Formats: sequence, structure tokens, C-alpha cells
Amino acid sequence: MLAVGFLDLDAFKPINDTYGHDAGDDLLKEMARRLQDVSRRTDTVARVGGDEFVLLLEGLRSMDELDQVLARFQATIAQPFSIKGEKVTIQASLGLTIYPFDKADAGLLLRHADQAMYAAKARTDRASEGWVQLYNPDVGTIAMGHKTLRQDFLRALRTGDVTLRYQPLVALRTGRVAGLEALTR
Repeated sequence: MLAVGFLDLDAFKPINDTYGHDAGDDLLKEMARRLQDVSRRTDTVARVGGDEFVLLLEGLRSMDELDQVLARFQATIAQPFSIKGEKVTIQASLGLTIYPFDKADAGLLLRHADQAMYAAKARTDRASEGWVQLYNPDVGTIAMGHKTLRQDFLRALRTGDVTLRYQPLVALRTGRVAGLEALTR
């Protein structure tokens, strides 16, 4: 199995605002080092911008092994950071999708992990396992207890918070409309 994760540090902006951007950058470097230190040899940890990291957890033999890897990540994130002589704790949100259960290509796997990360951020049950949200490819939405992104999206459409627009798809050879793409705004 391959788990693709999108990890975002929660409430990172106040750290930059309180301690300065240099201290924030130092924290990000330390976070990257810690994540790398607890990773398996086959795992990849990459900072993709700001306070976001991508995790590629290759060669997982079982969900139990995934749980063990995630427990190490959570434990290292929970350790306090030293910033200008102060101990600072930080939380993170992790969205995961798992191949081959999610049979998407690489770009879509990353997008699914990113969507799951935003669902993890929105969760109110942020206890020990609440920091991770798994993408559910069977229903095409993120499993979030009794809610789903689909339900939230349909509610936003009904209330006018989101509008649906159709954009024509034009065939390059003929210049004719070949279909429509649905967009939300």
C-alpha cells in the first residue's frame, strides 16, 4: 500500500506574528527534521510550501503498520519546540488517501489528501486520532461522521453561498463546443 498524506500545521500564523518569520522558518526546519527522523527508510517527507508537508508512505503492509507510522508522526509533532527560550506546542492536521483503495493518478491522490486535510482541520473531535482524516474513494467524499463534504456542498448551493456555473469545453481542432465543465464560485 501507498499512503499519500498532506500535513498542515494548525495556527502557524500566530507563531510568525509573535516570534517573527525567522523563528517560524526555524520551526518549519525543525519540524521537517523531526518528521524525517521518525520516517521509515521508504518514506518521503517534503515541505511543499508555507507550513504544509507531503508524506509518501510506501510499502505499507497493513493498516496496523500505517497506525504505527502515524503514531510516531503524532508523537514527534506533539513535542514542544523551543522558540526564543520558550516552549511552544503545535498541532497539525493530516489528510490521507491510500492507494490501491483510491485508484487515482499521482496528481489526484495529492488532491484527495489535500481535501482530507481540510476535513481534518474542520473536525471538532481533535483528540488523539482526530488530527487525521482519511479520504473515502467509495463515496467520492471525505467521511466526516454524520456529515460529508457532499452534504455541505449541496447545502451551500441551496443557501447561495456557492453558485454553479458551466463553462464550455472547446475542441481545439474544430473550435466547436465539445462539452461543458461545471465550476463553483
